[in-house]
Amino acid sequence: METTAPFYEGPRWGTWKPMSNELLLLRRGDAESAQRIFDAFAERTGLAAQPVTGGVSYVLEGLDHRIKIVEILTDIDATWPRHVALGQPYGDDR
Repeated sequence: METTAPFYEGPRWGTWKPMSNELLLLRRGDAESAQRIFDAFAERTGLAAQPVTGGVSYVLEGLDHRIKIVEILTDIDATWPRHVALGQPYGDDR
């Protein structure tokens, strides 16, 4: 009778991929509302918005990773998901 768990070849507990250094916000719905949210987010966080197809990108460095993105977007406009979507950074296959 076997008493040990079978060997599992997969990700190990406690190992994570590095955090992305890019935040991608995409327009959804009303372009004017999305732009207002992009501008307010940049102003509140101090991050510089870089235009990309369909939205904006913000570079995250060091302590920028502690920014509470969803909380700030909600403070700016509680209906932000109608106007803005969180995108997956380019080249990030997670």
